[in-house]
Parts: sequence; structure tokens; C-alpha cells
Amino acid sequence: MLNLDNCRERQQRLLKVMEEDQIDLAVITNPKTVYYFSGVLVNPALPHALLLDSSGKTALLTDAPVIEPDEKPKAAADKVETYRFHSMERENVATNWSQ
Repeated sequence: MLNLDNCRERQQRLLKVMEEDQIDLAVITNPKTVYYFSGVLVNPALPHALLLDSSGKTALLTDAPVIEPDEKPKAAADKVETYRFHSMERENVATNWSQ
């Protein structure tokens, strides 16, 4: 697990680049990069997003598992929203749409 203080420092470095390039919002979706900036390990097969705005506020949208029902994952983010992923696909079954 990454140190959350170090994740916040990385966010501050990204904020400086965003300011230089006049970027208002960073939307990070690559699972490794989400982990790098938030400290939350995410399932790379599912969608996730870490949002960082020009004021430094962060929000993480993830399906990261939680231990307690009302508990959020520990993250270097101001707000964490979790979702439960549902799919019409069966696990480990290839779908052939042409059939």
C-alpha cells in the first residue's frame, strides 16, 4: 500500500503542472495511475476515475472493496464514492454477438 501523504504530494506536483498548462480538471482513469495518485488498489478490469480540480479537491469513483458496509476505502481523496459493478456477461465466458 502506498503512503497516502506521498500520494497527496504527487497530487500537488500534478497541480503545479495543471496550473502551468491552464488545465482546470484532471480525469485519471488508468488503474496504475489511480493507485499512484490515490493509494487505492483498483481492479484493472473495471472502470475507475480520480478527479483532481484546479483548487486541489479530489474525488475517487471506484468499486474498491470495503470491509464494513458504510466504510469507504482509505484514499488520498477528499471524496470517495463507491459503486457495485454489475455485468450482463457471465464470468469466463466469451460472448459471440454474431450468433
